Amino acid sequence: MVFQGEPFLEEDYCQAIEEVQESIKKYNPAMWRYKWDDENPRIQLEPIGKRGYIEMLPVKTI
Repeated sequence: MVFQGEPFLEEDYCQAIEEVQESIKKYNPAMWRYKWDDENPRIQLEPIGKRGYIEMLPVKTI
């Protein structure tokens, strides 16, 4: 599952990462018949201001 934040100023990259990670904590994949897959890695792309911060978490079907 891919989460992407809003574009940000380069010097604000820490805040951009925190915002996306807070959204992930609140998200419930069960509404789409998925659950988090803790056996596989999450992927964090380099925070680049013009595209926003992107983080991907593995899921599996329920």
